[in-house]
Amino acid sequence: MKRIRNHQLLISLLIFYIIHSYTVIFCISADSVICKLKSLQYLDLSNNYFHGPIPLCLGNLSSLVMLNLQKNNFSGEIPQTFNGGSLRTLDLSYNKLQGRFPISFSTCKDLEVLNVGHNSIADVFPQWLEFLPKLIVLVLRNNKFYGPIPPSTNASSFSELHIIDLSQNNFTGTLPSKNFENWHSMGKPENNLSYSTGSPYYSDSMIIINKGVEMELKRILIVFKAVDFSQNNFHGEIPMSIGRFRALRVLNLSRNALTGVIPPSLADLRDLESLDLSHNQLSGKIPNELTRLTFLGALDLSFNKLTGKIPKGGQFETFPNAFIGNPGLVTSPPGKNEKPTPSSKSRLSSLKFRVFKANGYGWEDVLVGYGCGLVLGLVGGCYLIWMKEEHIWTAFNIKGHAQRKSRKAKTHPYGKQK
Repeated sequence: MKRIRNHQLLISLLIFYIIHSYTVIFCISADSVICKLKSLQYLDLSNNYFHGPIPLCLGNLSSLVMLNLQKNNFSGEIPQTFNGGSLRTLDLSYNKLQGRFPISFSTCKDLEVLNVGHNSIADVFPQWLEFLPKLIVLVLRNNKFYGPIPPSTNASSFSELHIIDLSQNNFTGTLPSKNFENWHSMGKPENNLSYSTGSPYYSDSMIIINKGVEMELKRILIVFKAVDFSQNNFHGEIPMSIGRFRALRVLNLSRNALTGVIPPSLADLRDLESLDLSHNQLSGKIPNELTRLTFLGALDLSFNKLTGKIPKGGQFETFPNAFIGNPGLVTSPPGKNEKPTPSSKSRLSSLKFRVFKANGYGWEDVLVGYGCGLVLGLVGGCYLIWMKEEHIWTAFNIKGHAQRKSRKAKTHPYGKQK
């Protein structure tokens, strides 16, 4: 019996490596060899061209620990046959799956990673997922989920959650403030650099938007914690309870209809590397406390209704485009070591000076010119004073010059006296 099990394990590993290493174009049939491997634990058929519905028999493999079907052309509904067992990782992302989200996943008590992103699943938020005690990663990204997120009914719901991505759906209502209070793992810093699964045969991977760029995590670190609710229809205020997520690395609430102010409690997210609140209707001032977020590598508060002065200090100096689209924002007054901003008149004179300088002259040249002019003026004046008297009278007093000339004529030795 042990030999048979060993043979089945070897066959399953051989299928895993062959299919994972080469691109195969065919459809999995229900009576395929794979579905007959009752002891199969790891099945990775990702990055292929499989099409058609997902075989129902895969949900009956009770020994299956990991099932990865991402980046194929599977269509139809997700089978309702998953009956729990040992399933720890389920990745159905980047396919063409439709219909509703099967409630049968609620029996998978060991499920840690659930990724159905980039499909066409149309359903409300699967609230029953809160009863999965070990769930670490939940990705519903880019589907057709709709409606509000209901309040939690379980005090320990999603307590182990590290990554949740609900972006690019049609969720409505307010952000679930009370639910955030139960996400205890988001507030616990991790000291070790372990990964989400300890399997020697497989590492969980996923694609996430980090710092505005889509990036693939080949292995999901336990220390990486992210919340992405972007591109939905959430409204209302940003809950203060998000400040509990002290270990959060990525927070993206962009492209919703959020109102109110930016809560100062976001400054408590000391490990935050990326913050995106753009394209909402947030108002009020930007809290000065946010300058304490010294690990920020990406910040976007653009296209809101923010007013007041942009805080100075911290990482805020490195994000010049983070505040565009907020007409009410103004720059902060200069500090002690900063040069004051010139007024309109001084800016005009400065502009004239720069034009003058551009033509090849500086203030040193101007001073030299004035000095030379002054010296030449004084010399010229002295010369005029010491000029001949006739020239002075000729130049300045024609009448006086004529009278003096007549007097000289009377006293001339050859003149006639009356």
